[in-house]
Amino acid sequence: MIRDIKDQNLKLSALAVLIDGDNTSYRCLNEIFNEVSKYGIATIRRAYGDWTSQELAPWKEFLQEYAVHPSQQFRNVGSKNCTDSSLIIEAMDILYNEKIDGIVIVSSDSDYTRLATRYREEGLFVLGVGRKQTPKPFVNACIEFVYIENLTDQDLPDVKNKEIVATKNSHSIKARKILGGAYDKISESNELVLLSKISNMLHNMNPDFDPRTHGYSKLSKMVEDSDVFELVRKKNNIYMRRVTA
Repeated sequence: MIRDIKDQNLKLSALAVLIDGDNTSYRCLNEIFNEVSKYGIATIRRAYGDWTSQELAPWKEFLQEYAVHPSQQFRNVGSKNCTDSSLIIEAMDILYNEKIDGIVIVSSDSDYTRLATRYREEGLFVLGVGRKQTPKPFVNACIEFVYIENLTDQDLPDVKNKEIVATKNSHSIKARKILGGAYDKISESNELVLLSKISNMLHNMNPDFDPRTHGYSKLSKMVEDSDVFELVRKKNNIYMRRVTA
């Protein structure tokens, strides 16, 4: 039932966006908020860290530009866990005192696993945004998880052309396996299945599923490149079915 939240016009949903400034790059804020806008409205925007430190000084301009409230947490003992604790405490205050439909946790830290689970238990939408090295427990605790590498090439090493070609050749094979797993859970034959249902099932199976991770801009592109599935358009709906000989 929780996954249905995304189908209930999330464009009007109120989301709390909480950013761990200790392990998130300020250069990615534009891409992060663009991604969040696909799910709802960022009515609460907060970033956590010791804003008196030199390493977080570059954040100031971006916090103002994106109207993000900086929540100050002094590192009294030189530990980043102070930031984690502050974010978690305020997230729980928001859960009980604010009218929101979901939370966006921007971090690659597994310390937020229980927080994500707690929001899910309340039937709220949970979106995680972090690096690809984010521990799986946190990724799986979210309803959906988006990798920052899929949003921007900031701070990422250049990829050589030959590596791109080699990766591209393996995309269709991965697409068949991934799509086949979701399709078989919904259909026992070669019937038409709404592409939106396939998308929901893929996210239910893997919260971090994202066509961009596999080299595709959209799920429909992934289907078209799979060779074993095809798209069928009827009126305003898009369906997927297995190709028969």
